[in-house]
Amino acid sequence: MLTVQARVAVILALCTLVACDAGPSGPQLSDEAASYLNAALDTMQTHHVYRQTRDWSAFRQRVMERADGAQVPQDTYSAIRYAVDALDNHSSFSPASNTSTQRADFPTTEVKPFSSKNTRQPPIQGVRLTDRIGYVKVPSFSGGLQESIEFADELQGTVERVDSTTVCGWVVDLRSNHGGNMWPMVTGIGPVVGEGHLGSFVTPEADTLKWHYENGASVYEGDIITAVSGTPYQLHRPFPPVAVLMGEQTASSGEAVLVAFQGRDRTKTFGHPTGGYTTAIRKFPLRDGAALYLAVAEFADRTGQVYKGKIYPDLRPNTAPSEIPTYEDPIVDTAQGWVENRPEC
Repeated sequence: MLTVQARVAVILALCTLVACDAGPSGPQLSDEAASYLNAALDTMQTHHVYRQTRDWSAFRQRVMERADGAQVPQDTYSAIRYAVDALDNHSSFSPASNTSTQRADFPTTEVKPFSSKNTRQPPIQGVRLTDRIGYVKVPSFSGGLQESIEFADELQGTVERVDSTTVCGWVVDLRSNHGGNMWPMVTGIGPVVGEGHLGSFVTPEADTLKWHYENGASVYEGDIITAVSGTPYQLHRPFPPVAVLMGEQTASSGEAVLVAFQGRDRTKTFGHPTGGYTTAIRKFPLRDGAALYLAVAEFADRTGQVYKGKIYPDLRPNTAPSEIPTYEDPIVDTAQGWVENRPEC
């Protein structure tokens, strides 16, 4: 018969060979944390644009495993970020300390929460390339309600300053527009793109939620989102030919402005494929003050064409895209030449 010391030695040797289960190595996922994480996953499964194509049972299991040991909602944040990153390239998660007061009742293309100040870069720019051709650069923009109005006013003011009775066509430069709040951009460029239905958000159920430019305002499903503060500007020569410049930095809201020109008569696009963030984002608050910003719909232009990822130009140059685009780039000359050869010019 083995002594006690011998039996202990045998047990230790067996544990070394077969990795004895020593029991839980730490605290398990608490009920509070599990409830919070499940609520976030429920929101993703209910609202995400690609919800119909995902195996949610397997997805939930992977995410829950990432949160193992979480005791309070904040402990699940890394698992939620993992889940959001796995959904698509546009959705995001904002912890409670960073969440803004952005409206949650309509989709936008804002990747991150609205900031309290104007953060556009570079500035709006407008010049007259010739007596007949106007040029306007629409930069990215993120800001609150008042800043949105100011941006729309400034952009329309730039169009008015460049316009004249001799200007017959335009070059609209979106190459530096990497996103933000689409509505003041649409409002500001409204005189050039023209009034009416410009685009839509299309849900997985094929619901088409339309947005327009009307009388100095961007309008979503009948509601005014951003309007200029004064009398909206109208071109001396309405509905002109427009060359739209696009590139790798054109993303999110920049792509939404591009979509506003897609399907428009007297329009041609020049440049390089866009960033590929062609989904509408909606904010979903969580109970601790954090928020999910989920892609809930895809972009569609006025003709009903739906965009999935990158948008490609009508004419692509052989040269690489400019790191800092300007109105003196060769592609502007090409676009200008196309406009000048239009019958309207």
